[in-house]
Amino acid sequence: MLSKMELVRLFLVVALLKELRLTMVIIEIATVTNKTNIKPPPIFTANFKLLYIQTASNIKVTNNSNLIAYSCQISRLYPKKPLVYTACMLSYRHAFHAGNHADILKHSILARIVAHLIEKEKPFSYIDTHAGAGIYQLDDEWAQKTGESVKGICSIIERPDIPDLFLPYISLCRKYFSVGHRYPGSPEIVRALSREKDSLTLIELHSTEIENLRYIMGGDDRIHIHHRDGYSGLTALAPPEPRRGFCLMDPSYETADDYIKTADTLLAAHAKWPVGTLVLWYPIVERRQGELLALKDRFFTSGIPGILVAELLIKERAADEESEGFGLLGSGMLIIQPPWRLDTELREMLPWLAGSLGQEGKGSWNLEWISEAP
Repeated sequence: MLSKMELVRLFLVVALLKELRLTMVIIEIATVTNKTNIKPPPIFTANFKLLYIQTASNIKVTNNSNLIAYSCQISRLYPKKPLVYTACMLSYRHAFHAGNHADILKHSILARIVAHLIEKEKPFSYIDTHAGAGIYQLDDEWAQKTGESVKGICSIIERPDIPDLFLPYISLCRKYFSVGHRYPGSPEIVRALSREKDSLTLIELHSTEIENLRYIMGGDDRIHIHHRDGYSGLTALAPPEPRRGFCLMDPSYETADDYIKTADTLLAAHAKWPVGTLVLWYPIVERRQGELLALKDRFFTSGIPGILVAELLIKERAADEESEGFGLLGSGMLIIQPPWRLDTELREMLPWLAGSLGQEGKGSWNLEWISEAP
């Protein structure tokens, strides 16, 4: 049987995975030979879809809570073989979080950027580095497990006091929600608001999401879909043609080095595409404040003029002792070279979002220039 310490370690790993709502992890059971003939338990969890148990013989097991029982079976077969558990965060799925407060901030700002770009006759390009599926079902099992859209888009979609600046975005949300309770992701929002002469480049690495993306967004000559890593994809594809346009980068931030890679990639992209508007979404999580401050500092010291930061918090910043810094307090958008007057528009939009989405009346917002526009 597993020792008490091994069971504690295993319980901690599983608890952490559930807290982070990951969809795929790897638990590596070291030093196990290929002699075992254990049948994998076919069970799925609420918060992550696939759990692989990878042994030295490449055994793969779909699943979750039966992980403990499965590990015990291996331990009984190989009582002298130590078990080593390592968790790797691999595969975030946005379906769990579609339509939440972070999406509302991100997508309402994207809609405003598109509105500014189409004021002129010239075509524009759009690059989405982590495109996801394109459209999400708010009534499917994944979305229902978290309920984030209920407190998010569903709580404001029919409100009569929505400021006019939100209407292009809200009108789209109403349209998709009315048919199958769907929610448009960033690729679909830009596609729906753009024109025939504009161009969209969508990048997605996840093997399931890329198929969803191709199914939903394929067949449009304006859209170019790439199955590849978003970081290397942006630096390889920038600058697009036409060069007038913008990019959205919104990685999952599953690991701390995502904060480093986002800064490296956007700074490299700006060097190749200096006329482009580069937009970075980031989460505000108490336990990642150090990484977020370092990220902002990279742009503050970059010497790039015209960097705007817009943040929405739905909770107070003080971390709950029981949460240990987990949980999304809010999110932000860092915008390199935003369209003219976007900052003025955000001074009207952000207070309304904070008042509408803040929990227990504790919503707040922040808008500041990291570097002034030239």
